[in-house]
Amino acid sequence: MPDRNAHLKRAHDNEEFARSLELDQGFYVDWAITFLFYAAVHYIDAYLALKPYHPPSHHHRDTEIQRNGSLNQIWNDYRRLKDLSESARYEIANYHRSDFRAVEARFGRIKNYVSSRL
Repeated sequence: MPDRNAHLKRAHDNEEFARSLELDQGFYVDWAITFLFYAAVHYIDAYLALKPYHPPSHHHRDTEIQRNGSLNQIWNDYRRLKDLSESARYEIANYHRSDFRAVEARFGRIKNYVSSRL
């Protein structure tokens, strides 16, 4: 299982890649949103690795975030990021640069909250 540092490295790499994409085309916004979602996943998994808990699936991670008193405050932002990412991947959503800015705000709250607890 990856440790805290491996998750943090992957979170950083996903975030950096998301911010490097040209957001004038919707297709790239879709992927930027998806990469920020996965950056959030890795920040959360870095935190959980300290417990030590390694969620075997998105479902298990979702349940842990909802029920864990130290993570449930980020549930709404995490859930919205996940929904937007799934829409981008499976429903061919038509996102725009302004959608990415809203996602950045949600991602930022997750990143800051989890980072302050690592």
